[in-house]
Amino acid sequence: MRTSGRLAVLLAVTALLAGGALLPLGSAAPAPRPAATAGTFLSVYQSPIEVTPTSSFTVHAELSSSTNVTLVYFTFCQLTSSKCYLPIMMTRSAGSTWYTGTTKSMTAYPGMTAGVQGGYNITVDYANGSNATAPVLPNPFQNFTIAQTITGENMFEVTVKPFVFPLTGRVVDSTSGAPIVGATVALSPGSLPATTTNATGGYAFAGLANGSYNLTVSKTGYEPKVYAVTIAGAAASKVLPLTSTSGTTGKGGGTGNSTPSSPFLSRTTGLLLLAGVILAVVVLAVVMLRRRPKSPSPAAGPAAAPSEPGDRAGGSPPGT
Repeated sequence: MRTSGRLAVLLAVTALLAGGALLPLGSAAPAPRPAATAGTFLSVYQSPIEVTPTSSFTVHAELSSSTNVTLVYFTFCQLTSSKCYLPIMMTRSAGSTWYTGTTKSMTAYPGMTAGVQGGYNITVDYANGSNATAPVLPNPFQNFTIAQTITGENMFEVTVKPFVFPLTGRVVDSTSGAPIVGATVALSPGSLPATTTNATGGYAFAGLANGSYNLTVSKTGYEPKVYAVTIAGAAASKVLPLTSTSGTTGKGGGTGNSTPSSPFLSRTTGLLLLAGVILAVVVLAVVMLRRRPKSPSPAAGPAAAPSEPGDRAGGSPPGT
């Protein structure tokens, strides 16, 4: 009768406070529970391990025996403000000693937002009125961290993780678009280590929360560059161009040994050569004109022939 009465009370409280309602904690300490009998819990795990504000999670517990077990449930609490929520009933899988129970979305529990630490423990009630809980110390389940105690009991730790998204992209040459292999890409702020681009110039950062970040890109032979990127509720991708310091790039991001010809420079060089040739021709023509001998003036007649000895003014020889 005692067990049936306790079960009825628990079910009635669950029905009245359904929907993830908060169970207020009074100043009086709860009745102490005996430590778990050695070997009561063979295995415990949680899925998924990462809990986000809108996700739920399932607790799995394997008991050494289901004989005389009347009730299995886990109590979910918020550790940062010492609040506990409705117990979550666990059901037995047919033909086994595995019991499972699933929470609602974290948004259904007041205060369980990103960054909040929570925890839970599992309780087994037996027909003889005894019970057992997990976790106990020392913790036999190495896949769990024991959180601080609340209401006098140990808890398996749960932290609500913020939404996270991946950031991917490529580092390429700004002129040719060729991938740059071996470029270093550093992300800030955050503690993620810098990464190096692969054979296709690709880089990737996983698990970024919403916010603004800077990507610092560097590679020998290229000018370093800083790019801004924003994560806003979805995966992001960004191409990061780099400019060669030598003005040329080889295939795959290597630095070349020659300077590529520029159409502008080619046209300018041709015009300068043409102007030089024209100037040289003009100078040569001026020099040649200055060195040419002067011709007689056309106004002066032909020079007078020298007179013969016998000529006279009158034109007659003497003695005539």
